Amino acid sequence: QEIYLKWPNDIVNRNFEKLGGILLQMISPQQLVVGIGLNINNNIKNSDSQNGYQWNSIPINTSKFKQPKKEICYYLYQFILKNRLSSEEVQKQWNSLCQHINQKVTILDFDHKTIGQFMGIGKNGEALIKQEDIVKKVLTGSLRPF
Repeated sequence: QEIYLKWPNDIVNRNFEKLGGILLQMISPQQLVVGIGLNINNNIKNSDSQNGYQWNSIPINTSKFKQPKKEICYYLYQFILKNRLSSEEVQKQWNSLCQHINQKVTILDFDHKTIGQFMGIGKNGEALIKQEDIVKKVLTGSLRPF
């Protein structure tokens, strides 16, 4: 199954069905806590009426693990440690995996709506939205394909 990213923190498939999410919390300038939630081996598709999209799951053969939750977390952690990237490389890789790069999108943030072409993320993870000849930086919100 091909996996993509949807700004700001969703893991999706090619149909924009949510497979999981990533949350970050800065504890101090030197410490960052990363939380990863994955929908694993759930054959039921469901819709999230609040966000207006479907969710699905990642098929993982958990039978090879004695303690699937602990072992999958361990392997994910080891993978992250072995594949650490510079902030520039994170930006480049994120943009290469983005499901909606160069597409027209809507970002809703409470009562504020931003519509434009999604150009990628900036160095701080902000959405870069092109509106006519201006690129606007959007820090928060929920993205929907236009």
